[in-house]
Amino acid sequence: MAKTSQKLRKVADRPDWEAEILLAEALKKPQAWILAHNDYRSTKKELTVFNQLMTRRLKGEPLAYVLGEQEFYGLPFKVNKHVLIPRPETELITQHVTHNTQQGDNLMIIDVGTGSGAIIISLAKNIKNPDTKFFATDISSKALAVANQNAKLNGVSKNITFIKGDLLKPILSNLKIKNYLQNYKIKNSKIIITANLPYLKTGLPGLTKAQKRALSFEPRQALIAGADGLKYYRQMATQINQLRAAYPRLNLTLYLEADPDQMAKLKKLFPAFKAKVIKDFCGRNRFLILN
Repeated sequence: MAKTSQKLRKVADRPDWEAEILLAEALKKPQAWILAHNDYRSTKKELTVFNQLMTRRLKGEPLAYVLGEQEFYGLPFKVNKHVLIPRPETELITQHVTHNTQQGDNLMIIDVGTGSGAIIISLAKNIKNPDTKFFATDISSKALAVANQNAKLNGVSKNITFIKGDLLKPILSNLKIKNYLQNYKIKNSKIIITANLPYLKTGLPGLTKAQKRALSFEPRQALIAGADGLKYYRQMATQINQLRAAYPRLNLTLYLEADPDQMAKLKKLFPAFKAKVIKDFCGRNRFLILN
């Protein structure tokens, strides 16, 4: 194990822990079992699997992709090259939405650019109001396949409607949603839109070679958003204006994630909303709440 940890130091911040995790994956055993059975002799098949996992990790492939899974908000999520790996800071969107909803609210929650489905699935799992309606969009059919798999994995596949399309376009044209919006006179009705859209700049300025290498394994369309990183939020702002024009009585709240350096520009894209900036776990301005 010591030799394995030494090799992993080139790509891992916690090489000892990763060595245990990769061995546990190869043996199909819990990590605690590995620690309690350090005298276990692996079979040839198990060693082959372990070496394959190690080869992928040593090439810089993120651990989540090597394992095929990433935890988010205490829930398991399958991940592959078609979806962005859920980041811990994005859990704050789930936390804020969950903590700011009440049992009597008539809620519709729409997750734009859902990817693995981490946000919408976590919300569907934690918001217990049976009247809440959950929708999610993504332009990638392969990403939606992963999101659907994760919804089933977490027991909420019947609660969420996944729709293929560009940002809010499918929401604006979906008959089921239009019928809900046209009858938007229900007491305490609220619509919440969450979005962790691509916000990195073309060329990935400011990132190290190691960071760029790690990101190279993730889907480019889930990361890059033009010269200023706001290409898709700009498109979404136009669609939000269309939504408000068609349904002027909407009680609408947006939860958006972006780079701290983009917050001032992001606010200006939504001048009709009152903006509140929320910091991430490192104290950086990471989220924008608009209502």
